[in-house]
Amino acid sequence: MDTTVVNEKDQQTLLLKPDAAYLADPNTTYPVTIHSAFSITPTARLSLQWHSRAT
Repeated sequence: MDTTVVNEKDQQTLLLKPDAAYLADPNTTYPVTIHSAFSITPTARLSLQWHSRAT
């Protein structure tokens, strides 16, 4: 999975981009769950959002 940290204004966004071929595979079972291998220690404001973007 590709990951990118985007800095915009005064906030950072972690973008997770799963493999499109994996998601399109008829053998993929939904819902797909993404398990994180990192932890976040908030130092100020923390906001989690889900954005679905068609590719």
